[in-house]
Amino acid sequence: MTIQGISAPKPGRYRGARVALLAGCMCVLAAGTPVVAQESRPETAIPATQQHAARGTSSVRGHVRDSAGKPIPYATVVWGEARQVVSTTDSGTFELHDIPAATTRFTVRRLGYVPVDFDLELRPGRLKPVVVNLIPVAAPLSEVSVATHSDVDSDEYRAARFAATGFVARMARLPGYFIPPDEVERRRPTYVSDLMYGVPGVTMVGRPHTASLYYVSSSQRCRMQLYLDGHPATDGDDLVPGSDIKAVEVYTSLTSAAEKFLPSPLKGYCGSIVVWTR
Repeated sequence: MTIQGISAPKPGRYRGARVALLAGCMCVLAAGTPVVAQESRPETAIPATQQHAARGTSSVRGHVRDSAGKPIPYATVVWGEARQVVSTTDSGTFELHDIPAATTRFTVRRLGYVPVDFDLELRPGRLKPVVVNLIPVAAPLSEVSVATHSDVDSDEYRAARFAATGFVARMARLPGYFIPPDEVERRRPTYVSDLMYGVPGVTMVGRPHTASLYYVSSSQRCRMQLYLDGHPATDGDDLVPGSDIKAVEVYTSLTSAAEKFLPSPLKGYCGSIVVWTR
């Protein structure tokens, strides 16, 4: 069955999500999220449709939101067998082009939210709209306590949250290059690149403060994978505002990288840069 040109998914649940066709849009909602009709355009033809159809490619335009409908910026979108990665914009949107027309697996995740996996049936020369709703992770508590807004924003709370990332433990035992919170605070960066000047074994390629900037391991002569709050992110110096940066860890080779941040040689990466936010 098709609705406004969109192939209807089979009823049921995906891991961490369920799928609904709402106002002509395939909407992926995290488990437990009520279905709320959302205004969206139906699947449309891509400009230069004949060229896309001849190449057998499709496009996806997505919106990532929380259960209240608020956009989620910097969420990670992973797709396809090659597990390619893109991040959402400040408004929680993303666009993918020239994707092979086929049934394609997508994964959407953001630190603090339940990750969502789902499949999209992509057709040649068509633009598929999709809305993904994530729900916050419910952290188990040994005891219930009530915290005021000032408690949550306190230095003690932020310190405990940062300690949970494992940054301090890795800095003590791994041969990477670490920029701790006190150094970040002292340097007051505007962009990630402002902290990368002088980091041994790292070369910046492209113009600083632009989306085209990327990093290369000087010794290995290949690109370095960016991570934001523990998740793969896209290249570019607009990854996160400098005022939001808490700490950075840099691994210029496969042998020095932390196991959870191992770069993928199949994608041409041989090092990792991990950015943590406040």
